[in-house]
Amino acid sequence: MRSTDLDDPLPLHCSPLYSIPKLHGFVSPRTVNMEELKQLFASLEKDEGPLSLRNETMFKLLATTGMRKQELVNLTWEQIDLFNETIKIFGKVKKNASKRTCVFEWTW
Repeated sequence: MRSTDLDDPLPLHCSPLYSIPKLHGFVSPRTVNMEELKQLFASLEKDEGPLSLRNETMFKLLATTGMRKQELVNLTWEQIDLFNETIKIFGKVKKNASKRTCVFEWTW
């Protein structure tokens, strides 16, 4: 039985993932810091184009709810409860589909 104590970790070469080849040229996605997020929101709020409200809403939902891109694409009005200020988010459509509820406040 393997120890789960963090002071006695399993050596890296014992991991079954150790033999999987590394992806060459793969770069992990970079996260956006709070200042960059504020700049993005400010830019979106200044935009007066025909899709500006849609774009602003989409980016704010993605950034503030943790919603994945496909969950946003699949979002329907039935999932949005304006009275209770909640959104029901349905995960991947597979055997173990997850469902979670995000709370939001209308501030714009």
